[in-house]
Amino acid sequence: MKEELFSRKDQLYGEALTYWKLSLYINFGTLILLLFSVFWNWAPLAWLFGFISLAAPIALVICREMFSAKFRVADRCKRLLHYSDSLGIEVPQAEAACILGHRHRPRAPDTNYTDPYYASITEQGARRLVDNTRESAFFTFKLAGISKWWTLGVIIGMGSIVAVIFHEIITVPLGSQHIQNFAKSAAAIVSFLFTGDIVVIFIRYLQLEKEAEVVYRTLDEMLKRDRIGLDEAMRAVEEYDIAVIQGPPILPKLHKWNEKNLNEAYRTAHGLRRS
Repeated sequence: MKEELFSRKDQLYGEALTYWKLSLYINFGTLILLLFSVFWNWAPLAWLFGFISLAAPIALVICREMFSAKFRVADRCKRLLHYSDSLGIEVPQAEAACILGHRHRPRAPDTNYTDPYYASITEQGARRLVDNTRESAFFTFKLAGISKWWTLGVIIGMGSIVAVIFHEIITVPLGSQHIQNFAKSAAAIVSFLFTGDIVVIFIRYLQLEKEAEVVYRTLDEMLKRDRIGLDEAMRAVEEYDIAVIQGPPILPKLHKWNEKNLNEAYRTAHGLRRS
């Protein structure tokens, strides 16, 4: 059953990331299309972009909701397998049935979530649970930090586009057709909305970075003690899981680009380098 759960976990993560990417395509694509409406003074095109300015925010919300639903189920599956590996317990059949029965596409994009991905050599129990979660939190806060800077670069680029749009609106001749002015106004408003959405993503990456780092350092201090209570370990793990669920996803390509360096850094710092 574990193999089936691992496979379903990857499928669910892949589907969730597909919806997340679609939301980004809507973000960037709509802003670029609206930019054309500012410079291309053609009435039918202005009406088309007026419709897009209404439909795109709705499509964006739908994609984000679909992402959240898939991501929550995938994370639930991951946590069950995490507890099974760390504590040596069987995955509850009722929980497994709920996840395996979740609707999914037969084929999903590849993700970076493959087994095994923990470096811990500790025996199964509360200490191994904390050790595995510490490694996961280390990767999360490092990759969230990298994602934060990439997102900031996107914000700067989108902000430049918004500035161009407003410059065109301010300098438009007073005698221009009303439909063109309406189209340009819609472009400016929607561009602000989508740029604001990217700012929210940036803030969420920033929060995820900080929360994951706090969890990482807390678990690191916990592992220095001789005894770790299971209840205490479970509380710390649940706090970390809540932060991950509430935060934006780490894109697989970003994980792949940095996986080798982060693995080397973590294993070297914690004396887990393989001979």
